[in-house]
Amino acid sequence: MSLRLTMIVTAATAVLLVASNHYRPEAHGTVDTGIVNPPPVPVPGAILRSEDVRFIDQPGRYGLGKDLADSRYAIVGGHLVRIDPDTMQVKSVLRRRAYASD
Repeated sequence: MSLRLTMIVTAATAVLLVASNHYRPEAHGTVDTGIVNPPPVPVPGAILRSEDVRFIDQPGRYGLGKDLADSRYAIVGGHLVRIDPDTMQVKSVLRRRAYASD
C-alpha cells in the first residue's frame, strides 16, 4: 500500500472514530427511565424534599427501636435512613434498599 493511501485510510478512520464517539447516546445526557422525578439516592448531609420522604410509623417492622432524639426513621428512594424532621437533612443511611412495607 502506498504511503498516500495509508494516510488517507488513517485519516478516514480517525474521522469515523471521532464522529461515532460524538453520536453515542450516553454522550447526550441521561437515560430516559420514564420516571419524571425519581427519588434521590440519600447520602448523609443531603437535604430532601418532603415529597421524597416516607416516615416510618412502626420502626419495629424494620428491626429498629424508637426514633432517636431529634431524628426520625424514613424510607427515601427505597433506602432506610435517619432524618432530622425539622430540616429534612439525612443524618445517616441505615440500609440500602429496605423493602419492608410500613
